[in-house]
Amino acid sequence: MGVTIFITNEIPELLGSSALTGHGVSSIADNIILLRYVEVEADLKRAISVLKMRGSAHKRELREFVITDNELTVAGPFKGLQGVLTGVPTRRKG
Repeated sequence: MGVTIFITNEIPELLGSSALTGHGVSSIADNIILLRYVEVEADLKRAISVLKMRGSAHKRELREFVITDNELTVAGPFKGLQGVLTGVPTRRKG
């Protein structure tokens, strides 16, 4: 039918964990993209990740994205960090 539906879900937490499946969205959605804020070295950054893409072997890494006056740019992954989804990542040892 050529129809695309966007469903948005705002979570109350600025940083930290949140449940996605409790809203019944995951089972009906073919694709789920997570956008959130993370703190990296005392700087608030935006993160994007494709959590689910039915029928695709997509990359699951968490990447930084930057919004300017003219564009949205998806940058590289948050390398050398662990716990990025917690909102306050730490440097990975080793």
